[in-house]
Amino acid sequence: MKKRMSLVLSLLLSASMLAACGQSGSQSGSSPASSAPQASETASADVSTAESINLENYRLVTVNMEGNGQVAIAEEGAALAFTDDLPIHSAGVNREIGSLVTIGAKPDEGYKILKWTKNGEVIGTEPEITFTLEDNTDFIVTFSKANPNENAKLADLKTVGDLYANVAELGSLMMEDKMVYGFELGGGYYRAIAEMTPDIFQAAMDLDMFDENYEEKQHELLAPLAVVRIEDLNKAALTKDEMDALAGKTVSELLADGWFFNGYNFEDMEFTADHDVSSYKLILEGEAPAKEDYSDEDLGPMTVVSVSYIGYSDLTNMEYEAPAAQ
Repeated sequence: MKKRMSLVLSLLLSASMLAACGQSGSQSGSSPASSAPQASETASADVSTAESINLENYRLVTVNMEGNGQVAIAEEGAALAFTDDLPIHSAGVNREIGSLVTIGAKPDEGYKILKWTKNGEVIGTEPEITFTLEDNTDFIVTFSKANPNENAKLADLKTVGDLYANVAELGSLMMEDKMVYGFELGGGYYRAIAEMTPDIFQAAMDLDMFDENYEEKQHELLAPLAVVRIEDLNKAALTKDEMDALAGKTVSELLADGWFFNGYNFEDMEFTADHDVSSYKLILEGEAPAKEDYSDEDLGPMTVVSVSYIGYSDLTNMEYEAPAAQ
């Protein structure tokens, strides 16, 4: 599976703990038992020191991101530190239950924090969060392109020119009879359908894509097109119950239902796949294809262990029939 470059931050344990433990830090996705500091066979024979460490008191905090930006976890009482030269895209630390933990996110220029999720539940849009650790906790921050006008209303988007002026493009599609424009507004995902005219379509097709002013000229051509419908894509993603219900299904069944696989990691049995306008991470089990040059169909007998939502994939996928926005 092609993954973005990421680094994992590890908690440095105290000197006394290092003397009694064979490892420190963590990796994202570890279980409490495997991620807590483990006693080393070659550790100091100071039993009193070893006995003073209750390994069951440690829990794992992970922070991952979607989109363009970076994340950080601060030492207790310290300020968050971001490094533009070597941005951190995922982080994980072991901390004692009751520890005060601060996590944060910094969007790249032109982007914003769209949402934080904690164990799958949306909790806000703040740049940093401080909490008292009670259990293993998995955070994901989602970055999105910043809109030229975050206060715009759907009713304000009457032409393609209005779209350009108010909401950042998250995908567009030009067809002979229509133009499709995907965007985010107020934390929700939408797509606008504009009515294309034959003369504007032909003029847009005649533009030189290698012209340094191509985008500007294209926008000027398309701006007058009238938006005839705005569709609500916020219910396109599967619910948690719907994702849980996929456990036990075969890849063949998913393919028959319109799923498209685009990321493969047989080492960890993690795969990414798109469905409708959304992207998901799937954990599969079963025997991997014997040949190197395989297709999605070759994964057919493998079965789903779990499915989790990643984010939008293609808001312009017209095979998904979306309701009109209210």
